[in-house]
Amino acid sequence: MKAHPTRKPDPALALASDERRREPRFAAAGSVRLFSARFGILRLEGHLLDESESGFRLLHSDPSLPRDESFRFEAAHLRGEARVVWNRILSANHVESGFVITAQH
Repeated sequence: MKAHPTRKPDPALALASDERRREPRFAAAGSVRLFSARFGILRLEGHLLDESESGFRLLHSDPSLPRDESFRFEAAHLRGEARVVWNRILSANHVESGFVITAQH
């Protein structure tokens, strides 16, 4: 997501040496809705955890969210299309997913 020019990376999200992140993360909050890219049907609603210039991390409850699947997303400050890069299942109802933004609207 396009970071605000005056925002500074959150030190709590500092990168560990073994992480593969290429750009700083910024703390974020709010609701994000994901819609099927093919059919436009609401797939899930999640909570934004952080964002970067090219993506975001979402907390949600769907452990079956397919990696590499593309979705249309809507957040309070941005809309567009994004692809699931990774999923981390924390528990039966808590999943973190990382997205790369492929188009902004």
